Amino acid sequence: MPQVLSPPDHLPTQGRTLKSDLLITGTKIFSDAAFRSSKVPGLLQGAVATGIGVYLVLPQDRFEINVQIQASAPPTTSPLHAEALALSFAAQVASKLNILQPTFLMDCLSLSLVAATGKIVESTTPWSIRKPLADFFKHANSLQPRVFHISREINGIAHNVAHQVLHSRVEPQVCCFALAHRHSSCPVLSLLSNFQVQEFVIHVVHCF
Repeated sequence: MPQVLSPPDHLPTQGRTLKSDLLITGTKIFSDAAFRSSKVPGLLQGAVATGIGVYLVLPQDRFEINVQIQASAPPTTSPLHAEALALSFAAQVASKLNILQPTFLMDCLSLSLVAATGKIVESTTPWSIRKPLADFFKHANSLQPRVFHISREINGIAHNVAHQVLHSRVEPQVCCFALAHRHSSCPVLSLLSNFQVQEFVIHVVHCF
């Protein structure tokens, strides 16, 4: 029998690899982490922390709003643990912004597969990521999320935000450059300007 091929725009099973984020409609939330980063603002010389990068694409009627968030967390035990922290933080941002039906995208396949199951107690789930996974499910499940793996190239903005120093000041930098908000207050910044999450320090929130 001839092989039946899936159409090119067919979405894979949740947790699996998505070839292009352009297949996704609605809000997209990209996350990435820098394991044992020394580039986090405010660190003492020789100290390391976990760099967190989150990039949100929020579709509007005739345009889209892009939000870059740089944060940090205490050092983690593994790169997978760092990625799980980034995903947890992304879910808490989505919950604060009340984003319904978001799609979470990350370049760590093993984490994506676990996050898509909605289960923490699988025997194969490392103990180190069970708490951040529990936090992810707690904040994301009511939003009816989807989860997919993407390549590092597609996840480039979140990767850069996690790995680079966006500014050297310890105080958070919160700015809106979006033309859509030029005649009104920025709804993103109004919700995130004083946003605090246990374990995390927010360094940058940029709305474009």
